[in-house]
Amino acid sequence: MMGNSYKPEKVYQQIQNIIDELILRLNSTTKDTSIRDANEAGREILDKLHTQVTEQLYCLEENAEWDTFTIAFYGETNAGKSTIIETLRILLKEELKKEQQAKFLKWQLKSGITKECIEQTRLEILEGENRIDEFDMAWREKERALLQAINHRKLETQQAQDRVQLAKESATLFERLIWLFKKIPEFKEYQTSYKLTKEAENDLNTQSKSYTDEKSTLSNALQRLELRNKEIEEKTKAAESFADGAIIGNGRSDFTLETQNYYFDVGGARFNLLDVPGIEGKESKVSDAIWQAVHKAHAVFYVTGKASAPQKGDGKNPGTLEKIKQHLGAQSEVWTIYNKRIQNPIQLGMGPIISQGEQESLDDLDSKMINYLGDSYQKHIGLSAYPAFLAASSCLLPGSRDASAQDKFLSKYDKQDILYKSNITALTKMFNESVVNDFKNKIVRSNQNKAKQVVDMALMDVTCLQKEKFGPLLGLLRSELSDTSAELNSHVDLLRSRLRNKTKELIYDFSSKVREKTYKDINRDISNDEFQDYLKQNIETYQNELIEEIPNKIKLELTKFEEQIKDVVARFEAQTSEVMTTFNNMDQDDLSLNFKFNNGVNVWGVLGAVGGGALLFFTPVGWGVIAVSAATLVFQFYKAVRSFFSSSYKQSQQRQSTDENIENVAYDIEMNVESNLSQMMKDVEANIESINSTMETSIAHVESVSKKLNLAQKELQSICKQLES
Repeated sequence: MMGNSYKPEKVYQQIQNIIDELILRLNSTTKDTSIRDANEAGREILDKLHTQVTEQLYCLEENAEWDTFTIAFYGETNAGKSTIIETLRILLKEELKKEQQAKFLKWQLKSGITKECIEQTRLEILEGENRIDEFDMAWREKERALLQAINHRKLETQQAQDRVQLAKESATLFERLIWLFKKIPEFKEYQTSYKLTKEAENDLNTQSKSYTDEKSTLSNALQRLELRNKEIEEKTKAAESFADGAIIGNGRSDFTLETQNYYFDVGGARFNLLDVPGIEGKESKVSDAIWQAVHKAHAVFYVTGKASAPQKGDGKNPGTLEKIKQHLGAQSEVWTIYNKRIQNPIQLGMGPIISQGEQESLDDLDSKMINYLGDSYQKHIGLSAYPAFLAASSCLLPGSRDASAQDKFLSKYDKQDILYKSNITALTKMFNESVVNDFKNKIVRSNQNKAKQVVDMALMDVTCLQKEKFGPLLGLLRSELSDTSAELNSHVDLLRSRLRNKTKELIYDFSSKVREKTYKDINRDISNDEFQDYLKQNIETYQNELIEEIPNKIKLELTKFEEQIKDVVARFEAQTSEVMTTFNNMDQDDLSLNFKFNNGVNVWGVLGAVGGGALLFFTPVGWGVIAVSAATLVFQFYKAVRSFFSSSYKQSQQRQSTDENIENVAYDIEMNVESNLSQMMKDVEANIESINSTMETSIAHVESVSKKLNLAQKELQSICKQLES
């Protein structure tokens, strides 16, 4: 395979050496700072790839088994893996099981505990409980009758007492004198009734004490029986660990938390069965145990209690099918065991163990498993483990559920008939023939397959990243960059146009306000000196308003511009951030590098200078106040004499002078603003160029990663070919 010096047991170390050399070549340094920075992204992916491969190879090497053919019983929680293994231990006479059975028989002989004595004790306890219940019921009836008699006597006594009282109240003086020497008849009746009441109460007390004494005797007898039963249970509990079925779960999803090993030697072929924790239990507790088992195993029996293909995940959580592919993809042999649940003899005698409908579902299962596992997958075997376990067992705990179930099955079928009907023989024959034959070559082939899968997975990751992610993304980014740059330049042109229009509107509004206010002053027939003062004052007043308003308007336009630029660049960011999203979701795409791509475009960082610095141009310091004085104003009063005699002519001349001066001042303001707008737009254009440059850099990163992945892909393909040769 990989040169004349190749040794099977060194396969993992040799592949590790090749991967180390590959990563070292691809991560070669350069003195060019720009190239070195661009290569960082590619280096990060390769370093993650190196770590991933190294960890997997180390795990394989740590758990590799080269001397004993190892078979893992792997599958769903509570599917019957342990029941199948326990049955095989008995039927194939595993050495440890033989020792445990011998220990059990010795315990049974010494303790004298049998099914019969347990049943007898339980029967006596039941009879004792029934006697107490019957005794209690009889006493409650008797007590009820006695209490009724007492209540009846008390009522008669009260009535007799009432008659005595009535006789005393209605008696004459003569009758009272006679009663001093002789009791009245009513009083004799009262005394008789009172005496009978007391006798009834004494009778209740006597019989109640008799009940208590007899109840105590019965209870003491029951307690002795329960104590005897408890002693039997304690002695029986001491034999649980070496009785048949001790390794079988109790129904809890996390009963088996660690992989158990069972060693066999059948006809000189040594093999090891692994009882792997269920893949649907609390996997956080058993994940490491599952991985160690499948890394160690050379063949796997996937055990399921459902005659249907394993389910896929829901997108958020992996399903059984994804777990099987993840765990068993490198195995040289994978079989499915459908363990049909049969709990009573009637089910076992209802025809073939696998129905026609179940057979069709199992055929579909085979098809899906082949699609997921390829040539590693063999076929399914249908059986019922529990009846087979009961038929094979000879050391079940007396009085246990299994012992009771065994009696029911054996009362209808003999042991060999149960073993045949359960189809366990189809599995035991495999351990005498096909599965463990040529186990030395199977061990080598299995370990090589696992090593190749590590390289295949790395190659698949790299190929998928290059062909499905980075290659198409690079083309999209180049196209997006061209469109984005054009759109950014368009927004700059629009900003320049909007700013000019807005400032012209504001200057025009300034001119209109000054003209309107000055015309009103002129209409009041003011003198020329007053006119000059008013015009100067109006220009200064509305210019101050203009000074405050222009920055606000420009700020609004810049804010709108920044939002537009943000939207444009955000669309570009969405393209580059797709890489990060892809890597964040790689676990769902069967990838494992989990690389987070940094697109390098920070919109707010780049745009901050546009809004912050530009407004400095539009302050009294930035663009200045047009000073207004008589020297700067243009007045032509060469017809002053006529103005003196004609008020309307004077006002006409003042209006003409107003228009000329406003036009001059507005022109100066407009030129000043335009000069500063031009300077500001240079800064805006510089920021847009910075954004374009930043986006170019992000594409350079993607391109660098793409080149690295292409090189890694070629090298990994070469390694795979060496492993196949």
